[in-house]
Order: sequence, then structure tokens, then C-alpha cells
Amino acid sequence: SEHVDVVLFAGDAYRTRRPNPTYQREFARRIGRLSSEGIPVLLLVGNHDKPNVPERENTLGIFATLDIENVSVAAVPSVLTLPTAGGGVQVVALPWITRSELLTKEEYKNKSIEEIDTIALEKVERLLANLVRQLNHSMPAVLVAHATVHGASYGSERSVMLGQEMVLPLSLVANPAFDYVALGHIHRHQVL
Repeated sequence: SEHVDVVLFAGDAYRTRRPNPTYQREFARRIGRLSSEGIPVLLLVGNHDKPNVPERENTLGIFATLDIENVSVAAVPSVLTLPTAGGGVQVVALPWITRSELLTKEEYKNKSIEEIDTIALEKVERLLANLVRQLNHSMPAVLVAHATVHGASYGSERSVMLGQEMVLPLSLVANPAFDYVALGHIHRHQVL
């Protein structure tokens, strides 16, 4: 009834990595309703959606497997174009990224946490710059990221990984290439 153009879900569909089937059913029911209304939906993988074991599927992977119409799942950094009633919208998707996904053992061997953070952040900056270069500047572009951003304060759900996660500089997400930025992970609305 609100004539929604697109739904951007910035991660953490469930409170745990092994959600109760009832929660999965209810989340799927809502995604199915959006899909049946012809509303494009992007589901970004957050830290709660990722398994502890890399070989296992994330909790949102079932939507990609079932190839549900109008639903896209972003489990890896990428640029997607979502068709809307008003034209295409480009989405730079930056799901939850861990240091271990970015760095080889050789890259962090014998390095301090500060050195590892610096190397990992440089890789994320290059990754994001590469994704921005792929954008078509004649279309709106949105960044959807599941990340901690410098200066953000946590909501009621305090991160259990505090001190172990990368913190993106605000300048990285405040890129003028983005017409809008949607961030997950902090669980609290705020303007930075």
C-alpha cells in the first residue's frame, strides 16, 4: 500500500546462527509476501547469518537456492542492479567480512592486532573502490553494508565480537558515489 520501490535488508535476519525453524518460517513468509507483490528485495548476509564453519551455508542461502522471484541474496561483496518501477537501482553490497576472509595466514603471521587491522582495512578500501568503479553513474547507487563504522554507538544488542571486528572509517561509507547508505550490524538508528 506504500508503493515501495525496493527493500534493502542489511543483515542479521535472526538472533543466532542457528535460528529456530519457526523464526525461519515467519521471516520467509514476509519475504514471500514482498516477492509476490513484485517488490525487489536484497538480503545482505550479516554476522548472525554466517555459520561458524566456512563450509556451511549461511541462514539466507535458502532464498538464493530456491531462486525466489524478486529476491537477491548478497553473501559476497558485489554490485547488483535491482529493477524497480521507477528504473534500476545499483546496490553495492558489503556483507559481514571477517579478517580471516581477507587475509592469508602469511599476511597476518607475526603481526600485531593493529598491523592486521591496518592490512585488512586497506583490503576493504580497495575492494570497495573496485566496486564503486563498476557503477553506472547514470543510475542511483546505494551502499548496503553490514559493518561497524567509526563513531557509531551500539544499540541494545551489544556486539559479542567487540574488539575483534573491523571498524570502517566514516569517510569510506560517506563516498559521494552513493546516493544512499544503509548499514546493518549496529542495531540502532543514528546519523553520523
